[in-house]
Amino acid sequence: MSAVRLKDVSEETGFSLSTVSLVLNNRSEASIPEDTRKKVKDAATKLGYVRRSRSSSSRTLVIAIFEDLRDCFENPYFGEIYRGVQEALKENGYHSIIQHLGRGSALREVEIAKSIKAEGILVLGAPPASFRDSLRKFQVPVVFVNATVDHAWDSVIPDFEHGFRIALQILKDHGHRRILCVKSAYTDEKLPYLSDHLIRAIRTSGVSEGDIIYVRSKGNSSEDGYSALLAFLKANPSVEFTAAFSGFSKPFGMIRALEEQKREVPGDVSVIAIGGDPHVSESRLPISTVLYPLRQVGKEGVHRLIARARGTLDSPATVVLPVRYEDRGTVGKARM
Repeated sequence: MSAVRLKDVSEETGFSLSTVSLVLNNRSEASIPEDTRKKVKDAATKLGYVRRSRSSSSRTLVIAIFEDLRDCFENPYFGEIYRGVQEALKENGYHSIIQHLGRGSALREVEIAKSIKAEGILVLGAPPASFRDSLRKFQVPVVFVNATVDHAWDSVIPDFEHGFRIALQILKDHGHRRILCVKSAYTDEKLPYLSDHLIRAIRTSGVSEGDIIYVRSKGNSSEDGYSALLAFLKANPSVEFTAAFSGFSKPFGMIRALEEQKREVPGDVSVIAIGGDPHVSESRLPISTVLYPLRQVGKEGVHRLIARARGTLDSPATVVLPVRYEDRGTVGKARM
């Protein structure tokens, strides 16, 4: 005997196939009278209809991206995380809906995620507190990728702290004491430049906090690194430093700014890039780099979100993936 289909229930009740589908798939947001719902459910029970689990093609996750990360598809850093996300989605039979979230639209977007029956939300980057507050109102599995929030949420990150510590320790071992850091700020950072990861790394690396010179950049592109460092050098021509480090694509522009100001790398200034991924072609340029497993971060975020949606995880946790250093010749001994 063949399985009872939605079409059979439709014919039994006289209601359209779309109405029957909405009722039996528990789509509560549809405007269907309660007596109609009851008739459809009674007929389904009578006929022995068994709701099938959703096919892999209908499984959906929402990827939430905030205004300051809208360039993620062009930025090698976030682009690589997103490639990992897409690979994991494909491997597990899911598709995604991308939501670009503005600072004032968080609640509305969460409601959208709920209405489309998404199984979970993967948040790329650090969200504002208002968005987290909105999420708490709904029973929606959430995983944050490339950002830590608090112990109440799942997150997946590269080992940011160890990455900073590696860079600082290597520069310290090469005799560098005045070290320049070009950095942008995100919403999870309590101070204009300093993340908790960087603060802890400085304190455990043996480098004096007073020997770190901070330069703020507007963004994370190579051009942002170039503009920030060039403006700083022109405004402070006599400043003394023998090393510099930064993340994302900024170090590529920083080297250009140093060369324009007649400062050789690594002769006058050693440079370390933090956060490159070995899969990204830009990461293979000759800059000594702390490599992050960005693609794996994206994959692990999806795997954890799916596990959370299926109820196979216990308490929330922060998954920290290891980083490694690759010497490419831009670090030398400090000139005394």
